[in-house]
Amino acid sequence: MLSNRAAAEIVERNRAPGRESWGSEILAPLIGVRAEYIESSFAAVREDWGDFDRYLHVGLGISEAEREALRRNLLE
Repeated sequence: MLSNRAAAEIVERNRAPGRESWGSEILAPLIGVRAEYIESSFAAVREDWGDFDRYLHVGLGISEAEREALRRNLLE
């Protein structure tokens, strides 16, 4: 996943000389992304709200304009 590439860069920066490092065994689970976590959260939204549109609108109170702004900024 693309997010994990960024996470790997963060782990490498943490290993900079003169800097106390936590190491990848600690950092990776904290900042990494696993497909099964995302899939599980999507399943929970579908189970509890029916679909993401309803979750965003009713569950989070996000307007259509706000949703479109999120889509532009995060997906495109």
